[in-house]
Amino acid sequence: IDTEPKDMEWFRNIFIPSFDKDRNVAKIEALERTESGLTTVIRNIVKGKDTGAAPQRGIVKNGRIVYWEAAPGSEVKLQSMVDQVLAEDDLLRKYSAFIECFNGSPGAAAKALPMLDAIFDPEIKIYTGIDTEPKD
Repeated sequence: IDTEPKDMEWFRNIFIPSFDKDRNVAKIEALERTESGLTTVIRNIVKGKDTGAAPQRGIVKNGRIVYWEAAPGSEVKLQSMVDQVLAEDDLLRKYSAFIECFNGSPGAAAKALPMLDAIFDPEIKIYTGIDTEPKD
């Protein structure tokens, strides 16, 4: 399991292009605002294998996601980020449109990459908590 935080360059150059390369799919099953940001459940299909629905959460500051956990962990770690939060409701719409890019159709990266700067803080740390390859 990958426990090292990822940065925006990884998100832009590795993760998002994988949706085109491998025809991966991400679909929101639940999405809601919280006092500190947002929580979601996303179903992922990676290289044709349904990896299941995964709860995820983000911390929002000044209308951008500044912290993301695809595999929610320590409440203490999360609370330290929550203390900095300023929330804006428009983020749900932007994030939902971003995830909708990953519907399995060609051109996912071309649609998603222009949205990054409006949604994610350039200094974001992304904790995937996932293996780099799906297990059979």
